[in-house]
Amino acid sequence: MSALTTTGVITRTELALSDLSITPAGGYYIQRDGFGPGQIEWRRSEAESPYVAGSTLTHAVKGQETSTLKIRVEDVTEAGMYSRMGTLATAFEQFSYTMTITIGGQAFAYECDCSDYSVGDGGNVQDLWVRSFTQMMVFQIPHKPIDGGFL
Repeated sequence: MSALTTTGVITRTELALSDLSITPAGGYYIQRDGFGPGQIEWRRSEAESPYVAGSTLTHAVKGQETSTLKIRVEDVTEAGMYSRMGTLATAFEQFSYTMTITIGGQAFAYECDCSDYSVGDGGNVQDLWVRSFTQMMVFQIPHKPIDGGFL
């Protein structure tokens, strides 16, 4: 069985910078449990009557979704690790950007809004990881639903 490869790309148009690649070569590793497409929820319009039980669906569209992305950041120095963490945080703080995640060769693209995130374990830097110039960042990314597919 081959290893599952997961990579990503974040556009940085708002920052007037080239796209940021989320790959091991760049010091960024998407954790195995590190990406989920979020929960699908619908915005519904329904008609109700005081004389009929229940309601009737008149219109529905997919609503805004939120996905979780866990990224392990690594470097050969502590300063380099913090620099990479800053670069990553700045990319996800953009007001609007596109994120593409490729899982085992299948790409999923999302139009995203600025993300909430935490560092380490619930916002606390993990001391033992810092000593090996590694740290976890967890992003909560609001995005529009993708067009088609199962996600």
